[in-house]
Amino acid sequence: MLRLSTPSSAKGMTIVELLVASSIASVLLAVAATTFLTQRELVGHDLKRTAVNQNLRSAIDILGMNIRLAGENLSGTFPAIELTDGSSGAPDELILRRNLLDEVLKICTPITNATTDPLYFAIGGTTPGCIHSDQAQSFSSWTTYLSSQGGTALAYAYDPASQLGEFFWFSAITDTGSDMFVQPDDSWTQSYGVGQAAAYIIEQWHFRLDGENIQLIVDGNIANPQNVIFGVSDFQATITKSDGSTMTSFGVSDDWTEIQSINITLTANDTSSLQAIDRTLNASFFPRNVLSN
Repeated sequence: MLRLSTPSSAKGMTIVELLVASSIASVLLAVAATTFLTQRELVGHDLKRTAVNQNLRSAIDILGMNIRLAGENLSGTFPAIELTDGSSGAPDELILRRNLLDEVLKICTPITNATTDPLYFAIGGTTPGCIHSDQAQSFSSWTTYLSSQGGTALAYAYDPASQLGEFFWFSAITDTGSDMFVQPDDSWTQSYGVGQAAAYIIEQWHFRLDGENIQLIVDGNIANPQNVIFGVSDFQATITKSDGSTMTSFGVSDDWTEIQSINITLTANDTSSLQAIDRTLNASFFPRNVLSN
Protein backbone atom coordinates (compact mmCIF):
# COMPACT_ATOMS: atom_id res chain seq x y z
CA MET A 1 0.00 0.00 0.00
CA LEU A 2 1.29 3.42 -0.90
CA ARG A 3 1.87 5.69 2.15
CA LEU A 4 1.77 9.50 1.99
CA SER A 5 4.59 11.29 3.78
CA THR A 6 3.73 13.99 6.42
CA PRO A 7 5.92 16.76 7.84
CA SER A 8 7.78 15.66 10.93
CA SER A 9 6.78 17.47 14.13
CA ALA A 10 10.35 17.08 15.40
CA LYS A 11 12.09 19.09 12.71
CA GLY A 12 14.27 22.16 13.83
CA MET A 13 13.41 25.90 13.92
CA THR A 14 13.32 27.79 10.70
CA ILE A 15 15.59 30.77 10.01
CA VAL A 16 12.66 33.13 10.48
CA GLU A 17 11.90 31.67 13.88
CA LEU A 18 15.55 31.99 14.90
CA LEU A 19 15.60 35.64 13.86
CA VAL A 20 12.43 36.37 15.81
CA ALA A 21 13.77 34.62 18.91
CA SER A 22 17.06 36.45 18.62
CA SER A 23 15.28 39.80 18.33
CA ILE A 24 13.16 39.11 21.39
CA ALA A 25 16.24 38.08 23.38
CA SER A 26 18.04 41.26 22.34
CA VAL A 27 15.09 43.38 23.44
CA LEU A 28 14.91 41.60 26.78
CA LEU A 29 18.65 42.02 27.34
CA ALA A 30 18.42 45.71 26.45
CA VAL A 31 15.53 46.21 28.85
CA ALA A 32 17.40 44.35 31.59
CA ALA A 33 20.56 46.38 31.01
CA THR A 34 18.62 49.66 31.02
CA THR A 35 16.82 48.67 34.22
CA PHE A 36 20.11 47.72 35.87
CA LEU A 37 21.82 50.96 34.88
CA THR A 38 18.81 53.01 35.98
CA GLN A 39 18.69 51.25 39.34
CA ARG A 40 22.43 51.75 39.80
CA GLU A 41 22.06 55.45 38.99
CA LEU A 42 19.19 55.76 41.47
CA VAL A 43 21.17 54.00 44.19
CA GLY A 44 24.16 56.24 43.51
CA HIS A 45 21.92 59.31 43.59
CA ASP A 46 20.45 58.25 46.94
CA LEU A 47 23.92 57.68 48.39
CA LYS A 48 25.11 61.11 47.26
CA ARG A 49 21.94 62.74 48.57
CA THR A 50 22.50 61.07 51.93
CA ALA A 51 26.13 62.25 51.98
CA VAL A 52 25.05 65.84 51.19
CA ASN A 53 22.47 65.75 53.99
CA GLN A 54 25.02 64.35 56.44
CA ASN A 55 27.53 67.06 55.50
CA LEU A 56 24.98 69.78 56.16
CA ARG A 57 23.90 68.21 59.44
CA SER A 58 27.52 67.92 60.61
CA ALA A 59 28.16 71.56 59.77
CA ILE A 60 25.02 72.69 61.58
CA ASP A 61 25.97 70.63 64.65
CA ILE A 62 29.47 72.18 64.81
CA LEU A 63 28.14 75.71 64.42
CA GLY A 64 25.34 75.15 66.91
CA MET A 65 27.64 73.76 69.60
CA ASN A 66 29.90 76.81 69.42
CA ILE A 67 27.05 79.31 69.23
CA ARG A 68 25.70 77.93 72.49
CA LEU A 69 29.10 78.39 74.17
CA ALA A 70 29.73 81.92 72.87
CA GLY A 71 29.96 84.63 75.51
CA GLU A 72 30.96 82.36 78.38
CA ASN A 73 32.39 84.47 81.25
CA LEU A 74 32.13 87.64 79.14
CA SER A 75 30.16 90.83 79.73
CA GLY A 76 27.94 92.60 77.25
CA THR A 77 30.65 95.19 76.56
CA PHE A 78 32.95 92.53 75.13
CA PRO A 79 32.26 91.52 71.48
CA ALA A 80 31.50 87.84 72.04
CA ILE A 81 29.67 87.49 68.72
CA GLU A 82 30.34 89.13 65.36
CA LEU A 83 28.56 88.53 62.07
CA THR A 84 29.87 89.85 58.75
CA ASP A 85 27.35 90.05 55.93
CA GLY A 86 28.79 88.95 52.59
CA SER A 87 28.36 91.64 49.95
CA SER A 88 25.89 91.03 47.09
CA GLY A 89 24.79 87.67 48.48
CA ALA A 90 28.30 86.33 49.11
CA PRO A 91 28.72 83.89 52.03
CA ASP A 92 28.68 85.36 55.54
CA GLU A 93 31.30 85.01 58.28
CA LEU A 94 30.68 84.32 61.96
CA ILE A 95 33.05 84.96 64.88
CA LEU A 96 32.36 83.44 68.31
CA ARG A 97 34.35 84.12 71.48
CA ARG A 98 34.34 82.80 75.04
CA ASN A 99 36.50 83.45 78.07
CA LEU A 100 38.56 80.51 79.33
CA LEU A 101 39.59 82.04 82.67
CA ASP A 102 37.39 83.70 85.26
CA GLU A 103 40.16 86.17 86.08
CA VAL A 104 40.27 89.23 83.81
CA LEU A 105 43.23 91.61 84.12
CA LYS A 106 42.25 95.26 84.22
CA ILE A 107 44.77 97.46 82.39
CA CYS A 108 45.98 99.89 85.06
CA THR A 109 48.44 102.05 83.07
CA PRO A 110 48.19 103.32 79.48
CA ILE A 111 49.61 101.15 76.71
CA THR A 112 50.94 102.74 73.53
CA ASN A 113 50.89 101.02 70.16
CA ALA A 114 54.21 100.09 68.48
CA THR A 115 55.80 99.63 71.93
CA THR A 116 56.30 96.66 74.25
CA ASP A 117 54.79 98.46 77.24
CA PRO A 118 54.10 96.04 80.10
CA LEU A 119 50.45 95.37 80.83
CA TYR A 120 50.17 96.42 84.47
CA PHE A 121 47.20 94.90 86.27
CA ALA A 122 48.30 95.84 89.81
CA ILE A 123 50.07 99.02 90.86
CA GLY A 124 50.90 100.76 94.09
CA GLY A 125 48.03 102.88 95.33
CA THR A 126 44.31 102.52 95.86
CA THR A 127 42.92 102.53 92.31
CA PRO A 128 39.89 100.17 92.30
CA GLY A 129 40.67 96.99 90.41
CA CYS A 130 44.40 97.71 90.48
CA ILE A 131 45.24 97.27 94.17
CA HIS A 132 48.15 94.85 94.55
CA SER A 133 46.65 92.89 97.44
CA ASP A 134 43.44 92.28 95.47
CA GLN A 135 45.18 90.68 92.49
CA ALA A 136 46.78 87.63 94.10
CA GLN A 137 44.17 85.26 92.64
CA SER A 138 44.54 86.75 89.16
CA PHE A 139 48.33 86.47 89.34
CA SER A 140 48.09 82.84 90.45
CA SER A 141 45.51 81.89 87.82
CA TRP A 142 47.39 83.48 84.90
CA THR A 143 50.72 82.05 86.09
CA THR A 144 49.20 78.57 86.28
CA TYR A 145 47.71 78.94 82.81
CA LEU A 146 51.02 80.16 81.39
CA SER A 147 52.76 77.12 82.86
CA SER A 148 50.09 74.77 81.41
CA GLN A 149 50.82 76.21 77.94
CA GLY A 150 54.51 75.41 78.16
CA GLY A 151 55.70 78.88 79.15
CA THR A 152 54.22 80.83 76.23
CA ALA A 153 50.53 81.69 76.01
CA LEU A 154 48.11 83.73 73.94
CA ALA A 155 45.91 86.42 75.50
CA TYR A 156 43.56 89.08 74.18
CA ALA A 157 43.47 92.79 75.05
CA TYR A 158 40.29 94.78 74.45
CA ASP A 159 39.18 98.34 75.16
CA PRO A 160 35.39 98.93 75.03
CA ALA A 161 35.98 102.68 74.78
CA SER A 162 37.82 102.45 71.46
CA GLN A 163 36.30 99.06 70.51
CA LEU A 164 39.77 97.89 69.52
CA GLY A 165 41.46 94.66 70.52
CA GLU A 166 44.21 92.22 69.61
CA PHE A 167 45.72 88.87 70.42
CA PHE A 168 49.18 88.98 72.00
CA TRP A 169 51.72 86.39 73.08
CA PHE A 170 53.36 86.56 76.48
CA SER A 171 55.99 84.50 78.28
CA ALA A 172 56.31 86.26 81.63
CA ILE A 173 54.15 87.48 84.50
CA THR A 174 55.96 89.44 87.18
CA ASP A 175 55.14 90.40 90.77
CA THR A 176 57.55 93.03 92.15
CA GLY A 177 55.82 93.18 95.51
CA SER A 178 54.08 96.42 94.66
CA ASP A 179 53.25 95.94 90.98
CA MET A 180 52.09 93.04 88.83
CA PHE A 181 52.40 93.01 85.06
CA VAL A 182 52.34 90.86 81.95
CA GLN A 183 55.17 91.41 79.48
CA PRO A 184 54.13 91.00 75.81
CA ASP A 185 56.52 89.17 73.51
CA ASP A 186 55.95 91.60 70.62
CA SER A 187 54.94 95.21 70.06
CA TRP A 188 51.33 96.26 70.54
CA THR A 189 49.32 97.06 67.41
CA GLN A 190 46.78 99.16 69.33
CA SER A 191 46.81 101.64 72.21
CA TYR A 192 44.81 101.04 75.40
CA GLY A 193 43.64 103.56 77.95
CA VAL A 194 42.91 103.14 81.63
CA GLY A 195 39.33 102.47 82.62
CA GLN A 196 37.50 99.60 80.94
CA ALA A 197 40.39 98.08 78.97
CA ALA A 198 41.39 94.61 80.11
CA ALA A 199 43.19 91.41 79.12
CA TYR A 200 41.50 88.03 78.73
CA ILE A 201 42.35 84.43 77.97
CA ILE A 202 39.78 83.73 75.29
CA GLU A 203 38.97 81.19 72.63
CA GLN A 204 37.94 82.64 69.27
CA TRP A 205 36.33 80.57 66.52
CA HIS A 206 35.96 82.26 63.15
CA PHE A 207 33.82 80.40 60.59
CA ARG A 208 33.88 81.26 56.89
CA LEU A 209 33.27 79.58 53.54
CA ASP A 210 36.22 79.12 51.19
CA GLY A 211 35.23 77.51 47.91
CA GLU A 212 33.06 74.62 49.08
CA ASN A 213 34.75 74.20 52.46
CA ILE A 214 33.66 75.69 55.76
CA GLN A 215 36.88 76.84 57.37
CA LEU A 216 37.64 77.41 61.04
CA ILE A 217 40.21 80.03 62.01
CA VAL A 218 41.22 79.59 65.65
CA ASP A 219 42.37 82.58 67.72
CA GLY A 220 43.01 84.81 64.72
CA ASN A 221 45.49 82.44 63.07
CA ILE A 222 44.44 83.38 59.52
CA ALA A 223 47.58 81.81 58.03
CA ASN A 224 46.46 78.34 59.13
CA PRO A 225 42.73 77.87 58.53
CA GLN A 226 41.28 74.42 59.12
CA ASN A 227 38.79 72.88 56.69
CA VAL A 228 36.15 71.37 58.96
CA ILE A 229 33.27 70.65 56.56
CA PHE A 230 33.38 69.91 52.82
CA GLY A 231 30.81 70.24 50.05
CA VAL A 232 28.97 73.36 51.27
CA SER A 233 28.14 75.90 48.56
CA ASP A 234 26.67 78.74 50.65
CA PHE A 235 26.72 79.95 54.27
CA GLN A 236 24.23 82.61 55.34
CA ALA A 237 23.34 83.85 58.81
CA THR A 238 21.13 86.40 60.53
CA ILE A 239 20.66 87.42 64.14
CA THR A 240 17.28 87.90 65.78
CA LYS A 241 17.28 90.23 68.77
CA SER A 242 15.03 90.08 71.82
CA ASP A 243 12.95 92.96 70.43
CA GLY A 244 12.12 90.87 67.36
CA SER A 245 14.33 92.77 64.91
CA THR A 246 16.60 90.86 62.52
CA MET A 247 20.17 91.87 61.72
CA THR A 248 22.23 90.67 58.77
CA SER A 249 25.44 91.96 60.36
CA PHE A 250 26.51 92.28 64.00
CA GLY A 251 29.58 94.21 65.08
CA VAL A 252 31.63 95.16 68.13
CA SER A 253 29.28 98.05 68.93
CA ASP A 254 26.25 95.73 69.18
CA ASP A 255 25.22 94.18 72.50
CA TRP A 256 25.31 90.40 72.14
CA THR A 257 23.30 89.97 75.36
CA GLU A 258 20.26 91.17 73.39
CA ILE A 259 20.44 88.22 70.98
CA GLN A 260 17.47 85.89 70.90
CA SER A 261 18.79 83.54 68.22
CA ILE A 262 21.45 83.10 65.57
CA ASN A 263 19.88 81.73 62.41
CA ILE A 264 22.01 79.62 60.07
CA THR A 265 21.24 78.63 56.47
CA LEU A 266 23.59 76.20 54.73
CA THR A 267 23.34 75.06 51.11
CA ALA A 268 25.06 72.12 49.46
CA ASN A 269 24.91 70.68 45.96
CA ASP A 270 26.35 67.80 43.97
CA THR A 271 26.32 67.89 40.17
CA SER A 272 28.42 64.78 39.58
CA SER A 273 25.38 62.61 38.81
CA LEU A 274 22.75 62.91 36.07
CA GLN A 275 20.34 64.43 38.59
CA ALA A 276 21.81 67.45 40.38
CA ILE A 277 21.40 67.42 44.16
CA ASP A 278 20.57 70.69 45.91
CA ARG A 279 19.87 70.79 49.63
CA THR A 280 19.34 73.65 52.08
CA LEU A 281 19.26 73.27 55.85
CA ASN A 282 18.06 75.95 58.29
CA ALA A 283 18.59 76.03 62.04
CA SER A 284 18.39 78.58 64.86
CA PHE A 285 20.46 78.54 68.05
CA PHE A 286 20.33 80.47 71.30
CA PRO A 287 23.65 81.61 72.82
CA ARG A 288 22.80 80.47 76.32
CA ASN A 289 25.35 82.71 78.05
CA VAL A 290 23.00 85.60 77.33
CA LEU A 291 21.21 84.40 80.46
CA SER A 292 24.33 85.03 82.57
CA ASN A 293 24.25 88.78 81.88
